[in-house]
Amino acid sequence: MKPESWQKLVLPVSSHLINIWFKTCHIITKYETPPPPQAIYVGWHSILPAFLYLGQKKNMATMVSKSKDGDLITPFFKRLGFEVVRGSRYKGSTSALKGMLRVIKKGLNVGLAIDGSRGPARKPQGGAVFLAMYTGLPLIGVSVAYSHYITLPTWDKMEIPLPFSKMGIVFGTPIFFPSKMGKKNFQKKLLFVEEYMFKIHHLAKNLVNSPQDTASKFGLF
Repeated sequence: MKPESWQKLVLPVSSHLINIWFKTCHIITKYETPPPPQAIYVGWHSILPAFLYLGQKKNMATMVSKSKDGDLITPFFKRLGFEVVRGSRYKGSTSALKGMLRVIKKGLNVGLAIDGSRGPARKPQGGAVFLAMYTGLPLIGVSVAYSHYITLPTWDKMEIPLPFSKMGIVFGTPIFFPSKMGKKNFQKKLLFVEEYMFKIHHLAKNLVNSPQDTASKFGLF
């Protein structure tokens, strides 16, 4: 079967499947503060399935690597309403930055895996922070936790919720970065972001374990 035929067959089914799958979950959302009109949303690569569900048709752009895996997933992102910029820190970084600046200028929000497309898992890379520095947009961490899930044997330990699981989502306080930083301060900021991401992940797990089901009413997602 030709790739075009495969995509026409699989993409509609897959997009419906991800919606049906996550709609069985009981979702509880917490915002530490009301989010601004435009921001750079970041999460660990392991929350990609939840990001696909939450971010679809939400004025969102993302980056997909210039790789064979990226070629396969790009049509899926587009099917769900994302604007896709191709590139990564390994390949096409300059064109990717220009593409990100273009979509930000159009008013889109940006969603990125802060540990990159190759990892190491849960270790922030500098791309999202650099983009926040360059544009002046705040960086907002997003973390997701589930009451019941499976962990895939991938580098990012991707998590897939089991149907009818409880799902906690936390949006962290927006972080602003100065437009210029020396290498030492930049590394300190990356460490701060790493601690911040683990903090909101702890909050997401608390949401899942809490008997209360209160959720914030505002926000992008």
